Amino acid sequence: MSSHTRIILLQRRRDAKLITLVLGFFAPSRLRERPTPSGLCMTELLVAATLLIGALGLIGPLAVRSARLQQETRHYQAALLEVSNQLERLTALAQKERTEALAELTLSPTARDALPNPQLSAETIDDSEGMRLALEIQWDRPGRAKPLRLVAWIKPPSNPEEAL
Repeated sequence: MSSHTRIILLQRRRDAKLITLVLGFFAPSRLRERPTPSGLCMTELLVAATLLIGALGLIGPLAVRSARLQQETRHYQAALLEVSNQLERLTALAQKERTEALAELTLSPTARDALPNPQLSAETIDDSEGMRLALEIQWDRPGRAKPLRLVAWIKPPSNPEEAL
């Protein structure tokens, strides 16, 4: 091997060492060769698993409660819509037709499908404050829930000063 060839090989080795030194300096710390303490990874996994289980323990019941609340809200909205529609329909009728419609009062198919075990009742109130129509709907709900009740005026009092 000639001396010229040896010089080129030495320069290449020096350049390779220089490149390795530069790359090693700029490389991320995890790529550098450092011994990792044993058990550190296991500790991190244990902490992460504990936090995950704790988070799921809190989020699970909240998700269930939120779903129940949404269902109760849908039931209340369906009941309110049913009672207000029935009340509007009944107050638009004449007295004789209203009496017949009250005798045959039934829930709409939409309300029967949307509410669990719905029951609709009506009451005509005629006193010194005038004639009123009260509709009440009850459905199966958790707890002791009061029925939803709407009242509409049919005929004002004969003497408004007496009603006050």
